Amino acid sequence: MKINFKFLDKEEWSMYATLNTIIPFLLLLITKQKINLKNIIFSSIVNMMEGDLLPKILFTGFLNFMTMKNNINWVIQSIIYVLSVFISHFIPYNNPVHKFVYKNEFVKYIFIITIVIWMLFISEEIFDNSKVILNNL
Repeated sequence: MKINFKFLDKEEWSMYATLNTIIPFLLLLITKQKINLKNIIFSSIVNMMEGDLLPKILFTGFLNFMTMKNNINWVIQSIIYVLSVFISHFIPYNNPVHKFVYKNEFVKYIFIITIVIWMLFISEEIFDNSKVILNNL
């Protein structure tokens, strides 16, 4: 089995992955899960994969077990991530929404700003967690 990760590969790919990241993000919000660093990074990672469906689902399952908690929220989030991989697998690259985003200059820049904000949010979470770690030393 083989999967590939594309991270900040090409502008079009980043927009495609960002569009797909909306799926787990919305599912997390709908199920009233806390949005935190782990969820944001997990959502990003599962949407940067390319390859066959089964390896992507299995890899996502291993990531779920690596972050396993003994509570219902972990179960809900694990289902969300697997479901997101399943859904996004069937969303073709260069679909009409994707083309609209990267061909329309205004929308394209909004998405670039969205990606930058997403990365800033991740950076802020990392910084906040690092402060807690340093304060505990």
